[in-house]
Amino acid sequence: RAQSDELEKIEKHGRSSKDKENAKSLDKPEQFLYELSLIPNFSERVFCILFQSTFSESICSIRRKLELLQKLCE
Repeated sequence: RAQSDELEKIEKHGRSSKDKENAKSLDKPEQFLYELSLIPNFSERVFCILFQSTFSESICSIRRKLELLQKLCE
């Protein structure tokens, strides 16, 4: 995820390069960060996707630990 200062520099470069004929375009990583910044609520969406992908694994791990604890207490 781009930091706010990085994103400002990328946007500034984009605005200034529109005014110049021979301006260099952004490199692939900067283009990628800029395009990600255009996606609404990108960081929240990524968090949800990651949470969904690890949730069932985490629940299984907790369930196993609880079962072991329960057996020890019997």
